Amino acid sequence: MQRNIRVVIKSLLKLKKLNLVKNRHIRNCEEQIQGIFNQLQAENEEDKKNFVKECLTLVESGECDLKESRFLFEDICKLINPVKPQQEYFLHLQKARSNEEFLPGKMSKNPYSSKSFGGKTMADVRAKICRDCDIIEPEMLELVIANKIIAMTLPITAVYEQVWWPHVYKKENPDSYEVPPIEEADASLSHMHVIFRLAGMDGEATEDRIETLNDSNELTNERDIEKKFGLAKVISEPLGQLTGVEVLLNTLESIEHVQEYKDLASWLVQLISLAIKLKVNREQFLKSPRAIAIIAKKLFQSVGMHNKFDGKNEQSLFDFILSILEILINEQIASGSKLVSNDSLAADDMQEDQVD
Repeated sequence: MQRNIRVVIKSLLKLKKLNLVKNRHIRNCEEQIQGIFNQLQAENEEDKKNFVKECLTLVESGECDLKESRFLFEDICKLINPVKPQQEYFLHLQKARSNEEFLPGKMSKNPYSSKSFGGKTMADVRAKICRDCDIIEPEMLELVIANKIIAMTLPITAVYEQVWWPHVYKKENPDSYEVPPIEEADASLSHMHVIFRLAGMDGEATEDRIETLNDSNELTNERDIEKKFGLAKVISEPLGQLTGVEVLLNTLESIEHVQEYKDLASWLVQLISLAIKLKVNREQFLKSPRAIAIIAKKLFQSVGMHNKFDGKNEQSLFDFILSILEILINEQIASGSKLVSNDSLAADDMQEDQVD
């Protein structure tokens, strides 16, 4: 069984590398093997663990190169933290009555899908309103939802789920103390009413302003974290003579030029970030005397890399590595361990880079 898994994985990796010269036959072949590959991931928890172990073993064996390893790290990330499909909501965009004389045009195609604005934030909704209503200065426009002034940086879906949905539910269930998750809504969801108006036109605003919302993906309860990312425990388990943690560190150390392999580095760093959400993995990373040094060296090499990649808050690679380093150092301080050996190793490696 293990041998068959390896054959499927290696076959898919070779086909993905042919992406630039893809023709119909290669595409059909890739689709068929991708289907088998997906089946390997879709079974029970034990099968998923075996799949992750086999991927990490393949990386460490040297049977796949760095570019192929990038695909494996991406698949492991998506298995540990599956991508949540983007929810679609509908918005009813309406001009404030007091602004009828001052704002030209109107939004005549209500309701608008949350996926139709060409972006994910309320700023994209405002941009759509400005285009359709011939408003030249978007900064003058403010959006009001459920009697709250909404910041332009907030995601459309988060505003619906955390502002509009509680407003509608409490209005329909005034005696209810708690608002259930939107997934438990037992009826079709109503259109979110968005009132747009010129800031200050009606005098000083009396509504509360919402600048931030909770990150639905950010868990603080240790039990919830264990439940959501439990599969990541396998990264601490032995794979022959090494653990998965050591495989990740070895791969990170082998990337000599982060800029050249930024896609690989991005997915590898995301995988490490997922792994260290669990205490058992943080402890395993800190058992390696070179863990802090390796990560610090890559932080030094990623200075100036401002390109964003999919991840928490669309951080840059530098920010992501810095976050990992902070988490591990805080864990080490909390456990009362000494940082001297790791810090000195990091300093030595950085000096070597500067000399080079």
